[in-house]
Parts: sequence; structure tokens; C-alpha cells
Amino acid sequence: MLLAAACYQVCEDFWGYLLALQAEGLRIVNVSAREQENSLALGGRYLLLPTDALHVATCQQYGIVHCATADAHFERVDFLQI
Repeated sequence: MLLAAACYQVCEDFWGYLLALQAEGLRIVNVSAREQENSLALGGRYLLLPTDALHVATCQQYGIVHCATADAHFERVDFLQI
């Protein structure tokens, strides 16, 4: 029970951090079924894990071309600048 409470506290703290960043200009976007469907094709095309493919599909949907990451496999995505 204590572990669950601690996990929720961490999530709540992180959400507060995101809201503070949003006030500074961070844009939080929604991920819809459209991005999830597109991630299947993108994952196959660029040989990405499902969660990475969803990130790529979301970037594509919102016109995001700059990505800061330490994951080299995103360099295979031709429309992202890493």
C-alpha cells in the first residue's frame, strides 16, 4: 500500500513539473487513435519499438521535426532532426 502511494506521489509531482513547464511554453499534445494507427506503419518502416513508433507518429502528426534524444535509432527517421 505504501509503495502505491509513493508511486502516485511521484506521478503527481511529475505532473506538477509538467504544468510548470507548460506555463513557460511547453505544449502538451493529445495522442489519438490516428497516431496509434500511423505508428504501425512507421514502426515497420523505421524498425522502431512500438512506443518509439508512437513518438514518431505523434511528431509527424504535429509537424515536430526537432527531437532531443540519446536513442540513436531515431536517426533512421528521415523527417526528424536529432
